[in-house]
Amino acid sequence: MQPPSLEHPTSTTPSVPRYRRWAVHLALVVACIGSVATSPSPLPPQVNSEYEGAPLGLTTQATTATRHFKVRVSTQEKSFDRVELLLRAEVTARWSPTDPNSHEKPWLLTRLYIPSDNDSGAGPGRGEVLILGKPNQPMTVETLTSDSSECKTDQGCEWTVPLEFELLPHAAEGSVEVEWKVTAEAYAEGATTLPKGFTVQVSEP
Repeated sequence: MQPPSLEHPTSTTPSVPRYRRWAVHLALVVACIGSVATSPSPLPPQVNSEYEGAPLGLTTQATTATRHFKVRVSTQEKSFDRVELLLRAEVTARWSPTDPNSHEKPWLLTRLYIPSDNDSGAGPGRGEVLILGKPNQPMTVETLTSDSSECKTDQGCEWTVPLEFELLPHAAEGSVEVEWKVTAEAYAEGATTLPKGFTVQVSEP
């Protein structure tokens, strides 16, 4: 009897033609390039500042209030194209009806906007509406606005921004306590690193 052969069996898998291997390789390269091209661009360098204002009150007799604040961006070098400013106001309100058994839910309108230098520019807009719930239950709403400017190194740039509150009419008698804070984010468009002395500050006049 002959001993079994120790040779490995010959593979029956056909060889892949060279042109097909190159085609697969080229497809992978194109896919990688497409993945890189569609990936999101990194955000420009940015700084932020937060300001918390004093609480205010509204009633069904005094239904409106406005708070003005300033946003200032400073820089010591002009290594960017423009400053993109994003403002975010977070408002928390508590409704206290005169009649504790009242089930009405009044509406609080909040508007945050940057006035335009011309009549055709952006106005107050429609704002954000917060429907107040149970008495003394804190309810929160957030509203945003944005703008851009070319900041000079010797002057910087500055915005005066109104934040408006309005208790919409026809509500049950009562009062609303409002707490608010504003966050400003300033982006140095066109820069890859944070410019020297690039800061943003929020304050009330």
